[in-house]
Amino acid sequence: MKEIEKEIVIIRNMIDVLNRCLMISISKAEIREIIKTKKDIRMCKKELHKLIEAKDVAKEQAKDESFQ
Repeated sequence: MKEIEKEIVIIRNMIDVLNRCLMISISKAEIREIIKTKKDIRMCKKELHKLIEAKDVAKEQAKDESFQ
C-alpha cells in the first residue's frame, strides 16, 4: 500500500506541473502545446483514479484480513 501512496503523490505532482505548463502555453497562445498538455493531464487523472481505487481495494483487503 505504501507504494501506491507514493505513486499517488507522484501523479499529483505531475498534474500540478502539467497545469503550470498549461498556463504558460495559454499565455503564449501555443495551441499545439495546449492540446498536448491537456491530453497529458487527462491521462494522468485517469491513472490517478486507478491508483486511488487500487488503494481503496488494498485497504478493504487489509481490513478483511484483520477481522479474520
